[in-house]
Amino acid sequence: MKRTTLALLMFATVTAVPPGRADDAERLLQALDVPRTIQQMRPVLADQLIRTEPALAAHRDLVARYLEDAVGWEALRHPLAELYRQRFTPEELHALVAFFTSPAGRKFVGQRQELTRAIAELTTRRLRQNQARLAEMLAERVLAEGAAR
Repeated sequence: MKRTTLALLMFATVTAVPPGRADDAERLLQALDVPRTIQQMRPVLADQLIRTEPALAAHRDLVARYLEDAVGWEALRHPLAELYRQRFTPEELHALVAFFTSPAGRKFVGQRQELTRAIAELTTRRLRQNQARLAEMLAERVLAEGAAR
């Protein structure tokens, strides 16, 4: 009996997630405001699903329950934490948590959506402003290819 208990204890020690690793991965998700992001994403997903399959509109409550079960915070929490554990060392996770829970990190997380929107607007504006350049480049290529024949 002692041998079995000792073997189980040794197995559990060898296979356990290193101390702090799971906590830091989940703390990072919290610091990045992932639970709120997931919650905000679900109605958007429901609308997309209903647009794809209009008959689901009459069953929006079931769609909401389905999405909660499939892609809600509790459904994604552990798999998302595991994704971070696979990509970052325990030390890196700890450093990321330290940054994203600092005032600068919290500000970054708070500004993330606005920054993404501003970057998209800037990129779109620059592409429109430079559309003539693409036309010039295409014209130059067509001329060069025509001259080469």
